[in-house]
Amino acid sequence: MDDAPSSAGPRVGVALLTLESSAPDDNLASTVRAMSFDVIQLSSIPKLRRLLISARVDLVIVVASGDAESGIQLCGQVRETSDIPLIVILPGDREDMIEMAFDIGADDCFPASVAMSQCQARIRALLRRTACAISSRVDPTVIRFGEFVLHPRERVLHDQKGTTIDLTSTEFDLILTFCRNPGRVMTREELLSLTHTGLAGPVTRTIDVHVSRLRQKLEPHSNSPTLLKTVRLGGYILVADVLWD
Repeated sequence: MDDAPSSAGPRVGVALLTLESSAPDDNLASTVRAMSFDVIQLSSIPKLRRLLISARVDLVIVVASGDAESGIQLCGQVRETSDIPLIVILPGDREDMIEMAFDIGADDCFPASVAMSQCQARIRALLRRTACAISSRVDPTVIRFGEFVLHPRERVLHDQKGTTIDLTSTEFDLILTFCRNPGRVMTREELLSLTHTGLAGPVTRTIDVHVSRLRQKLEPHSNSPTLLKTVRLGGYILVADVLWD
């Protein structure tokens, strides 16, 4: 099992912490990776704390199947300094502690006996709720990414020369959604639900067409995109530092 280095990169998909008293769960790590997330496996609480300070993490999963009390205590510690999405996996015979885990700060909590398919579904649901919460926040006056400047209130996009990029309403919704979730894989279903695209056609084709048109307006070489990248079996990701003014 690999531990995160002290010089962790600026963004991590999922931090998977297995408490020392619990057995390593490589099956869970593989399941999460199958969802197109990068996963860093950790074996100690101090390493998780260092990671949360040095990197932007999309989701923390704590495997406390051997020590429910330590897992719940960790929830409270994380919540004191961060609102990061947090899942705790408890022993199968300690369902009485699930309510306690929720009360102290876990976003989701379930026994280790849960099927991996259900685990994936719960991860997707939690990240959808997180994305919706982010999208409901008041947007800043200006968002900067790559060579572009986005004005959410005026619904205008400029390039670095100040030239206005002509976007449709859907294209603007898409780039705004990506800017609210930089570096995170956005599924087609999420993009559909977080924009005003509607249900005019099949999900895959509807989103793919709009992303393709958006790339033509933002990418110098839309056939080899460097800003809006496709993640195989996952969706799309904005690869850029995003600054909110």
